[in-house]
Amino acid sequence: MTDELRVPHSPISVVWEVTRRCNLACLHCYVRHGRFYTDELSTREALSLIRELDRVQVFHVTLTGGEPTLRRDFVKIVKELKDRNFQLSLITNGTVCERDKVRFIAKNFDFIKVSLDAPCRELHDKIRGKEGAFELTLNFIKMLNDFGANYTVACTLNRLNVEYVREFITFAIKVGIKCLSFGFVTPFNFSEEERSMLLSPSEVFHVRRLLWDLRKSHRDIIDISVNFCEMLERIPSLDNFIKTLKEKRKTFRYPCGAGITACAINSRGDVIPCIILDLEEFKWGNVKFSNLEDIWKSERAEEWRRNMINIPSKCKKCLYLPLCRTSCRASSLLFTGNIDGLHPYCPREFLDFLMKHEFKVKESTVYRKSRKVRWRDDYEYVSIAIKRKHKWERVYLNETASKIWHEIDGEKTVREIIDKLSKEYDASPEEIRADVLNFIRELERVGLVVPKPGFAHGECVRSGY
Repeated sequence: MTDELRVPHSPISVVWEVTRRCNLACLHCYVRHGRFYTDELSTREALSLIRELDRVQVFHVTLTGGEPTLRRDFVKIVKELKDRNFQLSLITNGTVCERDKVRFIAKNFDFIKVSLDAPCRELHDKIRGKEGAFELTLNFIKMLNDFGANYTVACTLNRLNVEYVREFITFAIKVGIKCLSFGFVTPFNFSEEERSMLLSPSEVFHVRRLLWDLRKSHRDIIDISVNFCEMLERIPSLDNFIKTLKEKRKTFRYPCGAGITACAINSRGDVIPCIILDLEEFKWGNVKFSNLEDIWKSERAEEWRRNMINIPSKCKKCLYLPLCRTSCRASSLLFTGNIDGLHPYCPREFLDFLMKHEFKVKESTVYRKSRKVRWRDDYEYVSIAIKRKHKWERVYLNETASKIWHEIDGEKTVREIIDKLSKEYDASPEEIRADVLNFIRELERVGLVVPKPGFAHGECVRSGY
Protein backbone atom coordinates (compact mmCIF):
# COMPACT_ATOMS: atom_id res chain seq x y z
CA MET A 1 0.00 0.00 0.00
CA THR A 2 1.00 3.66 -0.25
CA ASP A 3 2.90 4.02 3.04
CA GLU A 4 2.76 7.79 3.34
CA LEU A 5 -1.06 7.68 3.19
CA ARG A 6 -1.49 4.85 5.71
CA VAL A 7 -4.25 3.37 3.57
CA PRO A 8 -6.39 0.84 5.45
CA HIS A 9 -6.54 -2.76 4.23
CA SER A 10 -10.11 -2.14 2.99
CA PRO A 11 -12.45 0.85 2.64
CA ILE A 12 -13.95 2.23 5.83
CA SER A 13 -16.90 3.73 3.97
CA VAL A 14 -18.66 2.71 0.75
CA VAL A 15 -21.16 4.60 -1.39
CA TRP A 16 -23.28 2.02 -3.19
CA GLU A 17 -25.37 3.02 -6.18
CA VAL A 18 -27.90 0.21 -5.83
CA THR A 19 -29.70 1.13 -9.04
CA ARG A 20 -29.37 3.60 -11.90
CA ARG A 21 -33.15 3.66 -12.35
CA CYS A 22 -34.98 6.85 -11.39
CA ASN A 23 -38.53 8.16 -11.51
CA LEU A 24 -37.38 11.76 -12.11
CA ALA A 25 -35.40 13.46 -14.86
CA CYS A 26 -33.38 16.09 -13.00
CA LEU A 27 -31.72 18.70 -15.19
CA HIS A 28 -28.39 18.45 -13.34
CA CYS A 29 -28.12 14.76 -12.38
CA TYR A 30 -25.14 12.54 -13.20
CA VAL A 31 -27.49 9.60 -13.85
CA ARG A 32 -28.22 11.25 -17.20
CA HIS A 33 -31.95 11.60 -17.31
CA GLY A 34 -33.15 8.19 -16.17
CA ARG A 35 -30.90 5.94 -18.29
CA PHE A 36 -30.15 2.74 -16.39
CA TYR A 37 -28.12 -0.40 -16.92
CA THR A 38 -29.68 -3.73 -17.83
CA ASP A 39 -26.95 -5.70 -16.07
CA GLU A 40 -27.30 -4.26 -12.56
CA LEU A 41 -26.47 -6.48 -9.59
CA SER A 42 -29.14 -9.11 -9.01
CA THR A 43 -30.57 -9.75 -5.55
CA ARG A 44 -28.23 -12.71 -5.14
CA GLU A 45 -25.22 -10.61 -6.20
CA ALA A 46 -26.30 -7.71 -3.98
CA LEU A 47 -26.57 -9.97 -0.92
CA SER A 48 -23.19 -11.50 -1.78
CA LEU A 49 -21.70 -8.01 -1.91
CA ILE A 50 -23.11 -7.22 1.54
CA ARG A 51 -21.44 -10.33 2.93
CA GLU A 52 -18.18 -9.19 1.31
CA LEU A 53 -18.51 -5.70 2.83
CA ASP A 54 -19.01 -7.34 6.20
CA ARG A 55 -16.04 -9.67 5.71
CA VAL A 56 -13.61 -6.84 4.93
CA GLN A 57 -14.97 -4.79 7.88
CA VAL A 58 -16.52 -1.81 6.12
CA PHE A 59 -18.14 0.44 8.75
CA HIS A 60 -20.44 2.75 6.84
CA VAL A 61 -22.58 2.18 3.74
CA THR A 62 -24.50 4.89 1.86
CA LEU A 63 -27.23 3.77 -0.54
CA THR A 64 -27.81 6.04 -3.51
CA GLY A 65 -29.03 5.91 -7.09
CA GLY A 66 -30.79 6.72 -9.34
CA GLU A 67 -33.49 6.40 -6.77
CA PRO A 68 -32.46 3.54 -4.46
CA THR A 69 -35.98 2.91 -3.13
CA LEU A 70 -37.08 1.81 -6.63
CA ARG A 71 -35.28 -1.51 -6.33
CA ARG A 72 -37.85 -4.24 -5.78
CA ASP A 73 -35.52 -5.83 -3.23
CA PHE A 74 -34.73 -2.55 -1.46
CA VAL A 75 -36.24 -3.70 1.84
CA LYS A 76 -34.40 -7.03 1.66
CA ILE A 77 -31.07 -5.29 1.02
CA VAL A 78 -31.58 -2.85 3.89
CA LYS A 79 -32.58 -5.62 6.32
CA GLU A 80 -29.45 -7.61 5.42
CA LEU A 81 -27.25 -4.54 5.95
CA LYS A 82 -28.95 -3.76 9.24
CA ASP A 83 -28.65 -7.33 10.47
CA ARG A 84 -24.90 -7.03 9.98
CA ASN A 85 -24.73 -3.77 11.98
CA PHE A 86 -23.54 -1.41 9.28
CA GLN A 87 -23.97 2.30 9.85
CA LEU A 88 -26.45 3.20 7.10
CA SER A 89 -27.18 6.36 5.13
CA LEU A 90 -29.65 6.97 2.33
CA ILE A 91 -29.67 9.57 -0.44
CA THR A 92 -33.17 9.87 -1.92
CA ASN A 93 -35.37 12.21 -3.94
CA GLY A 94 -38.09 11.69 -1.35
CA THR A 95 -40.84 10.59 -3.73
CA VAL A 96 -41.68 7.56 -1.57
CA CYS A 97 -45.34 7.96 -0.68
CA GLU A 98 -46.18 4.75 1.23
CA ARG A 99 -46.27 5.53 4.95
CA ASP A 100 -45.12 2.04 5.97
CA LYS A 101 -42.08 2.30 3.71
CA VAL A 102 -41.18 5.73 5.11
CA ARG A 103 -41.50 4.30 8.64
CA PHE A 104 -39.13 1.49 7.60
CA ILE A 105 -36.62 4.02 6.21
CA ALA A 106 -36.78 6.22 9.32
CA LYS A 107 -36.23 3.21 11.58
CA ASN A 108 -33.34 1.59 9.70
CA PHE A 109 -31.22 4.45 8.41
CA ASP A 110 -28.89 6.38 10.71
CA PHE A 111 -28.89 9.35 8.34
CA ILE A 112 -31.07 10.37 5.38
CA LYS A 113 -30.39 13.05 2.77
CA VAL A 114 -33.45 14.28 0.90
CA SER A 115 -33.14 16.37 -2.26
CA LEU A 116 -35.32 19.48 -2.54
CA ASP A 117 -34.34 22.23 -4.95
CA ALA A 118 -36.90 24.99 -4.46
CA PRO A 119 -39.42 26.32 -1.93
CA CYS A 120 -42.28 26.17 -4.44
CA ARG A 121 -43.97 23.55 -6.60
CA GLU A 122 -43.41 25.05 -10.04
CA LEU A 123 -39.65 25.55 -9.78
CA HIS A 124 -38.86 22.27 -7.99
CA ASP A 125 -40.90 20.27 -10.49
CA LYS A 126 -39.17 22.04 -13.38
CA ILE A 127 -35.69 21.24 -12.05
CA ARG A 128 -36.67 17.68 -11.15
CA GLY A 129 -38.40 17.01 -14.46
CA LYS A 130 -41.68 15.69 -13.08
CA GLU A 131 -44.96 17.34 -12.22
CA GLY A 132 -46.02 16.56 -8.66
CA ALA A 133 -42.48 15.82 -7.41
CA PHE A 134 -42.59 18.74 -4.95
CA GLU A 135 -45.72 17.51 -3.18
CA LEU A 136 -44.36 13.97 -2.94
CA THR A 137 -41.06 15.11 -1.42
CA LEU A 138 -42.75 17.52 0.97
CA ASN A 139 -45.05 14.74 2.17
CA PHE A 140 -42.02 12.46 2.61
CA ILE A 141 -40.29 15.10 4.77
CA LYS A 142 -43.40 15.52 6.93
CA MET A 143 -43.52 11.75 7.50
CA LEU A 144 -39.81 11.73 8.42
CA ASN A 145 -40.66 14.36 11.05
CA ASP A 146 -43.52 12.19 12.32
CA PHE A 147 -41.19 9.22 12.74
CA GLY A 148 -38.33 11.19 14.30
CA ALA A 149 -35.83 10.43 11.54
CA ASN A 150 -32.34 11.93 11.42
CA TYR A 151 -32.26 13.71 8.05
CA THR A 152 -31.07 16.76 6.19
CA VAL A 153 -32.58 18.46 3.15
CA ALA A 154 -30.06 19.08 0.37
CA CYS A 155 -30.48 21.83 -2.21
CA THR A 156 -28.33 22.00 -5.35
CA LEU A 157 -27.96 25.67 -6.24
CA ASN A 158 -28.05 26.55 -9.93
CA ARG A 159 -29.07 29.32 -12.30
CA LEU A 160 -32.78 28.61 -11.78
CA ASN A 161 -33.01 28.62 -7.97
CA VAL A 162 -30.10 30.74 -6.71
CA GLU A 163 -32.31 33.81 -6.15
CA TYR A 164 -34.54 31.88 -3.74
CA VAL A 165 -32.05 31.08 -0.98
CA ARG A 166 -33.72 33.30 1.62
CA GLU A 167 -37.18 32.04 0.68
CA PHE A 168 -35.92 28.45 0.87
CA ILE A 169 -34.71 28.89 4.45
CA THR A 170 -37.98 30.56 5.50
CA PHE A 171 -39.92 27.70 3.89
CA ALA A 172 -37.71 25.05 5.54
CA ILE A 173 -38.33 26.53 8.99
CA LYS A 174 -42.08 26.66 8.31
CA VAL A 175 -42.34 22.95 7.43
CA GLY A 176 -40.17 21.80 10.35
CA ILE A 177 -36.87 21.06 8.60
CA LYS A 178 -34.03 21.18 11.16
CA CYS A 179 -31.01 20.81 8.88
CA LEU A 180 -30.46 22.29 5.43
CA SER A 181 -27.38 21.90 3.22
CA PHE A 182 -26.45 23.70 0.02
CA GLY A 183 -24.20 22.60 -2.82
CA PHE A 184 -23.51 23.77 -6.36
CA VAL A 185 -24.39 22.04 -9.60
CA THR A 186 -21.54 20.17 -11.33
CA PRO A 187 -21.40 19.55 -15.12
CA PHE A 188 -21.76 15.77 -15.10
CA ASN A 189 -23.30 15.40 -18.56
CA PHE A 190 -21.48 18.17 -20.42
CA SER A 191 -24.70 19.13 -22.21
CA GLU A 192 -25.46 22.74 -23.14
CA GLU A 193 -28.65 22.59 -21.07
CA GLU A 194 -26.69 21.56 -18.00
CA ARG A 195 -23.90 24.07 -18.52
CA SER A 196 -26.49 26.84 -18.77
CA MET A 197 -27.43 26.04 -15.15
CA LEU A 198 -23.91 26.60 -13.81
CA LEU A 199 -23.24 29.60 -11.60
CA SER A 200 -20.33 31.91 -12.29
CA PRO A 201 -17.48 32.08 -9.73
CA SER A 202 -18.65 35.60 -8.82
CA GLU A 203 -22.17 34.34 -8.09
CA VAL A 204 -20.82 31.49 -5.96
CA PHE A 205 -18.74 34.00 -3.98
CA HIS A 206 -21.77 36.15 -3.17
CA VAL A 207 -23.96 33.16 -2.34
CA ARG A 208 -21.32 31.89 0.10
CA ARG A 209 -21.33 35.28 1.82
CA LEU A 210 -25.10 35.25 2.04
CA LEU A 211 -25.21 31.70 3.44
CA TRP A 212 -22.52 32.56 5.99
CA ASP A 213 -24.68 35.41 7.31
CA LEU A 214 -27.89 33.39 7.25
CA ARG A 215 -26.22 30.49 9.05
CA LYS A 216 -25.21 32.78 11.90
CA SER A 217 -28.49 34.67 12.16
CA HIS A 218 -30.60 31.46 12.12
CA ARG A 219 -28.36 29.11 14.08
CA ASP A 220 -30.81 28.67 16.96
CA ILE A 221 -33.66 27.89 14.55
CA ILE A 222 -32.17 25.75 11.79
CA ASP A 223 -28.76 24.23 11.03
CA ILE A 224 -27.59 25.58 7.67
CA SER A 225 -24.65 23.57 6.41
CA VAL A 226 -22.11 25.55 4.38
CA ASN A 227 -18.63 24.39 3.42
CA PHE A 228 -15.87 25.58 5.79
CA CYS A 229 -18.27 27.37 8.17
CA GLU A 230 -18.32 24.71 10.88
CA MET A 231 -14.57 25.01 11.41
CA LEU A 232 -14.50 28.79 11.08
CA GLU A 233 -17.12 29.33 13.77
CA ARG A 234 -15.10 27.36 16.32
CA ILE A 235 -12.15 29.74 16.00
CA PRO A 236 -12.57 32.87 18.15
CA SER A 237 -9.96 35.19 16.66
CA LEU A 238 -8.06 35.94 13.48
CA ASP A 239 -4.72 35.13 15.14
CA ASN A 240 -5.98 31.71 16.25
CA PHE A 241 -7.47 31.09 12.79
CA ILE A 242 -4.12 31.62 11.07
CA LYS A 243 -2.29 29.61 13.74
CA THR A 244 -4.74 26.70 13.38
CA LEU A 245 -4.39 26.63 9.59
CA LYS A 246 -0.60 26.68 9.76
CA GLU A 247 -0.60 23.79 12.22
CA LYS A 248 -2.96 21.78 10.06
CA ARG A 249 -0.83 22.39 6.96
CA LYS A 250 2.04 20.54 8.66
CA THR A 251 -0.03 17.36 8.97
CA PHE A 252 -2.01 17.65 5.72
CA ARG A 253 -1.84 14.29 3.91
CA TYR A 254 -4.47 14.02 1.19
CA PRO A 255 -7.42 16.00 -0.24
CA CYS A 256 -10.35 13.66 0.44
CA GLY A 257 -11.09 10.04 1.30
CA ALA A 258 -11.98 8.94 -2.24
CA GLY A 259 -9.98 5.81 -2.93
CA ILE A 260 -8.02 6.22 0.31
CA THR A 261 -10.52 5.52 3.10
CA ALA A 262 -13.64 5.19 0.93
CA CYS A 263 -14.80 4.05 -2.47
CA ALA A 264 -17.97 3.74 -4.51
CA ILE A 265 -19.66 0.81 -6.24
CA ASN A 266 -21.99 1.48 -9.16
CA SER A 267 -25.12 -0.51 -9.92
CA ARG A 268 -23.20 -2.86 -12.25
CA GLY A 269 -20.70 -3.69 -9.52
CA ASP A 270 -17.81 -1.57 -10.82
CA VAL A 271 -15.58 -0.23 -8.02
CA ILE A 272 -14.56 3.43 -8.48
CA PRO A 273 -12.90 5.95 -6.16
CA CYS A 274 -15.90 8.31 -6.13
CA ILE A 275 -19.50 7.97 -7.28
CA ILE A 276 -19.22 10.91 -9.68
CA LEU A 277 -16.19 9.37 -11.39
CA ASP A 278 -18.16 6.60 -13.06
CA LEU A 279 -15.89 6.69 -16.09
CA GLU A 280 -14.07 3.77 -17.71
CA GLU A 281 -10.62 5.15 -16.89
CA PHE A 282 -11.38 5.15 -13.14
CA LYS A 283 -12.85 1.66 -12.81
CA TRP A 284 -10.63 -0.58 -10.67
CA GLY A 285 -12.52 -3.86 -11.03
CA ASN A 286 -15.95 -5.44 -10.60
CA VAL A 287 -17.32 -7.20 -7.52
CA LYS A 288 -19.06 -9.77 -9.75
CA PHE A 289 -15.67 -11.16 -10.74
CA SER A 290 -13.25 -10.19 -7.93
CA ASN A 291 -13.50 -9.66 -4.20
CA LEU A 292 -13.48 -6.09 -2.92
CA GLU A 293 -10.28 -6.45 -0.92
CA ASP A 294 -8.28 -7.51 -4.00
CA ILE A 295 -9.76 -4.66 -6.05
CA TRP A 296 -8.92 -2.22 -3.25
CA LYS A 297 -5.27 -3.34 -3.35
CA SER A 298 -5.03 -3.47 -7.16
CA GLU A 299 -2.46 -1.56 -9.20
CA ARG A 300 -5.16 0.72 -10.66
CA ALA A 301 -6.23 1.70 -7.14
CA GLU A 302 -2.61 2.31 -6.14
CA GLU A 303 -2.10 4.49 -9.21
CA TRP A 304 -5.06 6.62 -8.15
CA ARG A 305 -3.58 7.08 -4.67
CA ARG A 306 -0.18 8.06 -6.04
CA ASN A 307 -1.88 10.76 -8.10
CA MET A 308 -3.94 11.94 -5.13
CA ILE A 309 -0.79 12.55 -3.07
CA ASN A 310 0.29 15.19 -5.58
CA ILE A 311 -1.28 18.48 -4.49
CA PRO A 312 -1.97 20.77 -7.49
CA SER A 313 0.74 23.40 -7.82
CA LYS A 314 -1.70 26.30 -7.38
CA CYS A 315 -2.82 24.86 -4.02
CA LYS A 316 0.53 23.93 -2.47
CA LYS A 317 1.29 27.29 -0.85
CA CYS A 318 -2.29 28.32 -0.15
CA LEU A 319 -3.01 29.10 3.51
CA TYR A 320 -6.47 27.56 3.23
CA LEU A 321 -5.36 24.14 1.98
CA PRO A 322 -6.43 22.36 5.22
CA LEU A 323 -9.90 23.89 4.89
CA CYS A 324 -10.81 23.29 1.25
CA ARG A 325 -8.47 20.28 0.77
CA THR A 326 -7.93 21.34 -2.91
CA SER A 327 -11.72 21.38 -3.34
CA CYS A 328 -13.28 18.33 -5.02
CA ARG A 329 -10.75 16.86 -7.44
CA ALA A 330 -13.45 14.86 -9.24
CA SER A 331 -15.47 18.03 -9.72
CA SER A 332 -12.35 19.83 -10.98
CA LEU A 333 -12.00 17.12 -13.63
CA LEU A 334 -15.58 17.61 -14.80
CA PHE A 335 -15.21 21.39 -14.89
CA THR A 336 -11.74 21.70 -16.39
CA GLY A 337 -10.94 18.33 -17.97
CA ASN A 338 -7.95 18.00 -15.62
CA ILE A 339 -8.13 16.36 -12.19
CA ASP A 340 -5.34 18.71 -11.05
CA GLY A 341 -7.05 21.76 -12.52
CA LEU A 342 -7.98 24.74 -10.34
CA HIS A 343 -11.64 24.44 -9.39
CA PRO A 344 -13.62 27.44 -10.72
CA TYR A 345 -15.37 27.65 -7.34
CA CYS A 346 -12.09 27.84 -5.40
CA PRO A 347 -13.04 29.40 -2.03
CA ARG A 348 -9.91 31.51 -1.63
CA GLU A 349 -11.61 34.85 -2.39
CA PHE A 350 -14.43 34.02 0.03
CA LEU A 351 -12.01 33.02 2.80
CA ASP A 352 -9.89 36.13 2.19
CA PHE A 353 -13.05 38.17 2.66
CA LEU A 354 -13.85 36.44 5.96
CA MET A 355 -10.35 37.06 7.26
CA LYS A 356 -10.73 40.78 6.58
CA HIS A 357 -14.29 41.28 7.77
CA GLU A 358 -15.70 38.46 9.86
CA PHE A 359 -13.27 37.89 12.72
CA LYS A 360 -14.47 40.89 14.63
CA VAL A 361 -17.81 42.15 15.89
CA LYS A 362 -19.24 45.02 13.84
CA GLU A 363 -20.49 47.90 15.97
CA SER A 364 -23.44 48.39 13.62
CA THR A 365 -24.74 44.87 14.29
CA VAL A 366 -27.81 44.25 16.47
CA TYR A 367 -27.64 41.06 18.54
CA ARG A 368 -30.33 39.12 20.35
CA LYS A 369 -30.13 36.28 22.84
CA SER A 370 -30.44 32.77 21.44
CA ARG A 371 -33.86 31.23 21.96
CA LYS A 372 -32.17 28.05 23.17
CA VAL A 373 -30.48 29.77 26.12
CA ARG A 374 -31.84 29.53 29.67
CA TRP A 375 -30.67 32.24 32.07
CA ARG A 376 -31.66 34.11 35.22
CA ASP A 377 -30.53 36.90 37.54
CA ASP A 378 -28.80 35.80 40.73
CA TYR A 379 -28.57 39.06 42.68
CA GLU A 380 -26.32 41.37 40.60
CA TYR A 381 -24.97 38.50 38.50
CA VAL A 382 -26.37 36.48 35.59
CA SER A 383 -26.20 32.69 35.43
CA ILE A 384 -26.62 30.93 32.10
CA ALA A 385 -27.35 27.27 31.38
CA ILE A 386 -25.45 26.00 28.33
CA LYS A 387 -26.01 22.61 26.73
CA ARG A 388 -22.76 21.05 25.54
CA LYS A 389 -23.41 17.82 23.64
CA HIS A 390 -25.74 15.97 26.01
CA LYS A 391 -24.79 17.75 29.22
CA TRP A 392 -25.97 21.02 30.70
CA GLU A 393 -23.38 23.37 32.23
CA ARG A 394 -23.97 26.55 34.22
CA VAL A 395 -21.89 29.67 33.59
CA TYR A 396 -21.81 32.69 35.94
CA LEU A 397 -21.09 36.15 34.53
CA ASN A 398 -19.33 38.82 36.55
CA GLU A 399 -20.90 42.21 37.16
CA THR A 400 -19.64 43.88 33.97
CA ALA A 401 -20.43 40.89 31.78
CA SER A 402 -23.90 40.72 33.32
CA LYS A 403 -24.54 44.36 32.39
CA ILE A 404 -23.50 43.70 28.78
CA TRP A 405 -25.74 40.61 28.72
CA HIS A 406 -28.77 42.66 29.83
CA GLU A 407 -28.14 45.26 27.12
CA ILE A 408 -28.24 42.62 24.35
CA ASP A 409 -31.96 42.93 23.67
CA GLY A 410 -32.40 42.69 19.90
CA GLU A 411 -32.84 46.46 19.63
CA LYS A 412 -29.53 48.17 20.43
CA THR A 413 -26.55 48.10 18.14
CA VAL A 414 -23.19 47.16 19.63
CA ARG A 415 -22.16 50.81 19.36
CA GLU A 416 -25.19 51.88 21.39
CA ILE A 417 -24.32 49.31 24.07
CA ILE A 418 -20.76 50.68 24.25
CA ASP A 419 -22.01 54.26 24.55
CA LYS A 420 -24.51 53.39 27.28
CA LEU A 421 -22.00 51.44 29.37
CA SER A 422 -19.34 54.14 28.98
CA LYS A 423 -21.74 56.66 30.55
CA GLU A 424 -22.68 54.23 33.32
CA TYR A 425 -19.03 53.61 34.20
CA ASP A 426 -18.04 57.23 33.57
CA ALA A 427 -15.44 56.13 31.04
CA SER A 428 -14.73 56.95 27.42
CA PRO A 429 -16.05 54.53 24.74
CA GLU A 430 -12.45 53.75 23.77
CA GLU A 431 -11.70 52.47 27.28
CA ILE A 432 -14.41 49.82 27.26
CA ARG A 433 -14.80 49.11 23.54
CA ALA A 434 -12.35 46.18 23.40
CA ASP A 435 -13.89 44.44 26.42
CA VAL A 436 -17.42 44.74 25.03
CA LEU A 437 -16.46 43.58 21.52
CA ASN A 438 -14.45 40.60 22.78
CA PHE A 439 -17.20 39.50 25.16
CA ILE A 440 -19.92 39.70 22.49
CA ARG A 441 -17.68 37.88 20.03
CA GLU A 442 -17.23 35.05 22.55
CA LEU A 443 -20.99 34.93 23.24
CA GLU A 444 -21.62 34.67 19.50
CA ARG A 445 -18.96 32.00 19.06
CA VAL A 446 -20.58 29.67 21.59
CA GLY A 447 -24.07 30.39 20.28
CA LEU A 448 -25.47 32.37 23.24
CA VAL A 449 -26.28 35.39 21.07
CA VAL A 450 -27.00 35.70 17.36
CA PRO A 451 -27.11 38.66 14.96
CA LYS A 452 -30.67 39.79 14.48
CA PRO A 453 -32.00 38.89 10.98
CA GLY A 454 -31.70 41.93 8.79
CA PHE A 455 -28.75 43.27 10.79
CA ALA A 456 -26.33 40.37 10.33
CA HIS A 457 -23.48 42.12 8.51
CA GLY A 458 -26.01 43.19 5.89
CA GLU A 459 -23.48 45.30 4.04
CA CYS A 460 -21.74 42.09 2.99
CA VAL A 461 -24.70 40.73 1.01
CA ARG A 462 -25.22 41.71 -2.59
CA SER A 463 -28.68 42.91 -3.51
CA GLY A 464 -30.69 40.28 -5.39
CA TYR A 465 -29.63 37.22 -3.41
